[in-house]
Order: sequence, then C-alpha cells, then structure tokens
Amino acid sequence: MWVPMALYGGVLSLVIWALPIAGWWNAAALISGWVAVIFAGSRLYASAEYVLTRDALTRRSRGTVETLPVASITTVYGHYDHAGDVLSISGETVGFSLQLGTDDVSGLLAALGPLLVELGRDQKVIEDERARRWLGLPGGGLRDPWIAPPSNT
Repeated sequence: MWVPMALYGGVLSLVIWALPIAGWWNAAALISGWVAVIFAGSRLYASAEYVLTRDALTRRSRGTVETLPVASITTVYGHYDHAGDVLSISGETVGFSLQLGTDDVSGLLAALGPLLVELGRDQKVIEDERARRWLGLPGGGLRDPWIAPPSNT
C-alpha cells in the first residue's frame, strides 16, 4: 500500500514544484496534495479483515462482505515462490487468497485446519502437503509427498 502512495505523492510533488507558485502557496498545495493522496490510498488499498466462525470464513473490505461457508470449500492450494507465498481457499461461489507468513493469517489457518478435519473435508480439498502444514495438519494432501511446481525462472 505504501509504495504506490509514495510514488503518487512523489509525482504530485514534482508537478506542484513545477507550477508557477511560490512561498506559502507552494507549501499549502504540497500538504493538501499529500493529504489527498493518503486519503485516496487508504480507500483504494484498504486492508481486508477475515473472520472465521465454525460455519464460515468471512472477508470485510471497503464496505463489502463476502462469506465462504466452511462446508462448501472445494479447494485449498498454495502458490509458492512467486511474489510471496499465497494460500488460496476456494468455494463454489467465492474464493480468498491469503498472503502467508503473518501472525493473523497463520492463526486463521491454524483454526481453519481442524474445522476441515472435523467436517471430513481435509483429504478431499487440500491440494498439497505444504498447504496442510500451513493449516497445522499432519500428513499429505492430494499430491503427497509435496513436489515443488516447476519454476518459470
């Protein structure tokens, strides 16, 4: 979120400095421009909040709420060694992709794994052993043992 906002702000600063204004007007234009960039960035790049209950995984972001019932999860698979490790959780109508490695996502996945086992869906929907490990579960998935996908580089 911060990198695009800094780029937009930098471009805005260059444009304002190129304008034929000076003194306090230049400072006022810079400050108001940066406030506008920060406000727009906080709306455009709003973080999502995920809530897991026994019945559903819910995502709230930018005023919208999407719900994925745990019983309707069809696939859980990982994308590794690309732009960061991501675990995708898909259902019949909605799917979520979670960036791995943060404490809140790790806690969410550790709570989701036992729910899938309780419903008897773990062996049916979890694609690989590495995804099972992120979910805090022993054993392999549909591709056991886990084999790294071919690298594009």
